[in-house]
Formats: sequence, structure tokens, C-alpha cells
Amino acid sequence: MVAIGIACSLLVLAVLATVFLLRAVRARKLDDARRVELLFELDQLRTRVESSAERERLFSEALGAIDTPSLGDVGEHSDRFTGHVDQLIAGHPRDAALGIARYLQVDEEHLLRQQLRGVAAVEEEVRSHGSAEDVAQLEYVLNQPASEEATAHGVRDQGRNGERLIDFASHPAARSAELGLAHILGLRLYTTSVYLLINRPLRDLARDADGGVLMPPRMANAHPLPATVAFISDAIKKLRAASAESAGAYERQTLYRGMRNMFADHEFVERGGTELAPMSTTTDLRVAVKYAASAESLLFEIETASFMERGADLSFLSAFPAERELLFLPLTYLKPVEGAEPREYQLANTAITLTVLQVMPSIP
Repeated sequence: MVAIGIACSLLVLAVLATVFLLRAVRARKLDDARRVELLFELDQLRTRVESSAERERLFSEALGAIDTPSLGDVGEHSDRFTGHVDQLIAGHPRDAALGIARYLQVDEEHLLRQQLRGVAAVEEEVRSHGSAEDVAQLEYVLNQPASEEATAHGVRDQGRNGERLIDFASHPAARSAELGLAHILGLRLYTTSVYLLINRPLRDLARDADGGVLMPPRMANAHPLPATVAFISDAIKKLRAASAESAGAYERQTLYRGMRNMFADHEFVERGGTELAPMSTTTDLRVAVKYAASAESLLFEIETASFMERGADLSFLSAFPAERELLFLPLTYLKPVEGAEPREYQLANTAITLTVLQVMPSIP
């Protein structure tokens, strides 16, 4: 595999660098400053080798854990952790800089007035524009206690103890972030099938007569749920800020997101791309690999150095807490890590190829 070859190459380079440095130091051919510099570079190279070996182990375990016959049954709900070819618009970070209200195609003052209505605004939007299933999910999240129920995706609210919306709002994570009921309602709804009602308009782009996406990309129509999207975005920002005081806030963390039936074209590798909708990621590589598996799929290995580059942890309120979901803001820009080449993995006894690309997020 390409990935194993890269790991082996790094190992060879590390060995050669070590030999060179030791010989140079013993022969005293280097001054003190240069020796320190090379020692630092060697330490970085060793770290890369160790990280590469650990990465290979994790991916081998994740691929080996896939139950191949079940790949076709992951369910529509799983698409929160995946994307499709027409969902990533490459090379337009300006979308993020101009703000969510502009992209939603709503007047900022109108959006603020809607947000002042709180829960009532979210409820009205979902009832007015949602399907019968969306309204049923709204009723459950808004008015009913959390209860376990088997679904095609998994067990809803597994391990919960009858919490209601107010209880999730009273959770320490919610209190620390100063979230209101409307924030909690929006986030809880997003972890159910209602996410489709939220995401699809964000990815339904205006096109020309030939079907091509108009540039710069914009939604074909104004979003029917602007207040809901705004509450979700605001909640993510608040939760990220509150996480500054959490354990591991300033530690590196790798997150994963799959792109189903997609390849990394030259434009994306060179310039990156903007995810137009809220972007679900997971800390569990196995979740991302399982849901991304297809004939040709791309998996983003999202490298973050601190809480400032991460999405919000939704596990405390998610309808599916086992997914270990971290949700990024709409219009998050993903830039491929400089010098990181795509790695390919083949799932044994299948036609499934997984291409892995390391990226760094830039959050609006």
C-alpha cells in the first residue's frame, strides 16, 4: 500500500539522518548551534515516524473492524459524518469571511429579530417547512423525555435517563457555554434526522443553464430555517469558547470525516475547500471509516492543535452519544496540510479504496 511505503521511507530517512548526525558530532565537524539545530530536526523526524506508525496501526484496526455485509445498511442518518462530490466547493474561503447571514440570504436585522423569539422561532420553522418525520422529531426533542428506541442507525438516546430539554440546558457544559433552550433545541435536532432539513438547502447551489455551479457559490434559495441555523452556529461558538477551560484544550487531537464516492482533485489538494453546512466529525476513526466506505472514498484526517481549531463536542446532548461527534460551524474552510501526500488503503476482499488526506480547519 502507498501508506506503508511512505512510512517505510520515513523510517529509512530517520535512520540515515541519525547516522549522519552521529558521525558529524563525533567528528566535531559541526559547531554547537548547528548541532542543536540538527538535533531538533532529528527529533521532529522521529516524531513523524512514530506518528506514521501509530496512524498505520489505527487505520489497520479500523479497516479490519468493518463488517463488509453491513456497509449498505448504515442509513441516511450516517451522512452527517460523510459528504458527497457536490457538497464540497473548493477554494472559496471568502464565504466564511462574509458570514452566515449573507450565505443564508437573509437580512441580518430580520435574523436577529427571529433569534429574539428563541424556541418559538425554531419550532415555527420546523413545523412550517419540515416533513411529518421532522415534526415528530421536534415533538420528541421539545416535549418528551429522552428514551431509548432502536433505529436503522442505532439506539436513540442510549443510556439516557429520561432527560428533558431543560435538563440538557442544565448540563455543566451548557451552563459553562451560557446556552439557552433554543441553542439546545437546535443542536439536539441536528443530531436527529432533522439535520437533512438543515443541511440540504445549504448545499443546494444556484446553477447556470448547463447545470454548472455559479461562482462564487451561493444557495439557490434563501434558507427556510435561518433562525435554527443561526442558533446552531452560535451554540457551536459558545461551546468552543467554554472548552478553553477543559482538560486537553491545548493538546493536539485528530478528528475524522468521510467523503463518500469522491477523490481529491488537484484543485482541492492545492487550495482546500469550504464545507457549506455544519460539519460533523468524530474522534472515532472506526465510525468515519465505516460510514465513508464506498467504491472510491476520501477520508479527511483533521489535525487540530487546540480547542480553537475544533468543533463543539455534542456528546452531552446528542441523540446518539456513542458517535462522539464534534460539530464544526457552517462554512468551515479545510486546507490540506503542506507536504502531506494522500494515502491509499484497500479494504481486503472488496473493491473499496479509501484515500486519506490530512487537512487543517479554519473556523469562521
